[in-house]
Amino acid sequence: MCNCGSKRNVMTNGNPAAFEQALPAGKRWADIRFRYTGKTALTVRGIVTGKQYRFTQTGSELLIDFRDVPGILKVPVLKRV
Repeated sequence: MCNCGSKRNVMTNGNPAAFEQALPAGKRWADIRFRYTGKTALTVRGIVTGKQYRFTQTGSELLIDFRDVPGILKVPVLKRV
């Protein structure tokens, strides 16, 4: 029998609704922060949302929509923070 509910309760201090309330309306997952490690500026487009993410310099960090993360993970100069 799965015990997944207990993990959810630990994350939300026993209140599953608290986790959903922390996110903007309509979002089920939090965005993910990425750091740019390249040498020049870089613009990437999210494969799902079509959003453009502009990293202006080495060390720049941006929040990436969770739906675009699988594509962003394939860019070698972007590291999940």
